[in-house]
Amino acid sequence: AQFDLGALDNTIDGGASNVTVSYHASQAFANVGTPTLPMLYTTASTTVFARVESNSPAGCYNTVAVVLNVEDVPNLPASVPNLELCDTEQDGTREFDLTSQASSIAANEPNPGDYTLTYYASQTDLQNDTSIPGADLSAYENTSDPQTIYVEVEGTNACTSVITFDLIVNDLPSYNTPVELSICDDGSADGIASFNLNNATSQISSGFNNLVISYYETQAGADAGDPSVEPALPQNYTNGNPYNDTIYVRIEDSTTGCYTTDSLDLEVIASPDANPAGPLEVCEQNNSGTAQFNLSQLNGTINNNPNVTITYHANQADANAGTPTVPVSYTTASTTVFARVEDNSLACYNTIGITLTVLEQPNLPSTISPLEQCDTEGDGTREFDLTSQEGAILANEATSGDFTVSYYASVQDRS
Repeated sequence: AQFDLGALDNTIDGGASNVTVSYHASQAFANVGTPTLPMLYTTASTTVFARVESNSPAGCYNTVAVVLNVEDVPNLPASVPNLELCDTEQDGTREFDLTSQASSIAANEPNPGDYTLTYYASQTDLQNDTSIPGADLSAYENTSDPQTIYVEVEGTNACTSVITFDLIVNDLPSYNTPVELSICDDGSADGIASFNLNNATSQISSGFNNLVISYYETQAGADAGDPSVEPALPQNYTNGNPYNDTIYVRIEDSTTGCYTTDSLDLEVIASPDANPAGPLEVCEQNNSGTAQFNLSQLNGTINNNPNVTITYHANQADANAGTPTVPVSYTTASTTVFARVEDNSLACYNTIGITLTVLEQPNLPSTISPLEQCDTEGDGTREFDLTSQEGAILANEATSGDFTVSYYASVQDRS
């Protein structure tokens, strides 16, 4: 340490005049008066010797030993963590508990209670010994951001050391305002659907870094961000309130830990009606087991809204995909087709199955014998019992009673 030896002069010479005080490294040097030590003397703990010599008469002197003790200064760490809080009021200020740093500051000392800590708002205040009042230490509002706090640590030996730390008010994270998620009802018409919240995460975080986004059913859950209070929602979330629901978003900065919250609206758009239709029954063609069905005749029954488009598909998967379609004049054996009803503006759709039944043609003989009578009147006419042919007409059918036979004088009359 550096000692100001000159400060001892008045003590050593008792305030006498006409004397000279000098300091020496040994008794021998003090006796001869040379060499002398500088008045600002840097040394470890040691003993020096003061020589008090009369100026008149010259040559008379006396000596005294002076003990120089180098006391330990407080052993402080190289640094302590800064105090950081989030700017919840968005005004750049927060109240900090400065005393919370005490244990870190005195961490190297085995008896931290032996030390006195004094806090200063600036280096100038430290130099002027203008400390922060004790009443303000546990709720000190920063005056700038960041602000450096100076702490003077004094031991029982009155030796001091100074350490600093910063007060930092971190901004709340910036993000894009959540946009409502809309999804079509799944056809059950209950207003319940599964939302992919990853889509919202991409929209909210686009253009911003270090954001961690999670979702909660309540505002309290979003504020807590703690699974013991409320677990975060899964990324594939099924709404709890039919058709319109609101969940809460926690947006957290992964670097600072600061967060803010917002709400996210969820909308389930009702699918268009797909009313039951059919079954559609058509007689087979030429005993082929197939028939041609005019599917468009079902449109008015399924949904007569002019703002929807109705298409027909061979299976449910094709109906869900919207492709491929079957023609509205559809030749097929008995089967089930699926109608897709799609809203022209919202692209929401619904589907319904329709049974197509091919009715079997009567199994008629290729020919039957004609009815013949003699022209007894010579006029080319006779009365015939047409019903007498029913047995021959239905000869191939095991249950002829299931059939009705109608007779027409010409093909045109049948049409």
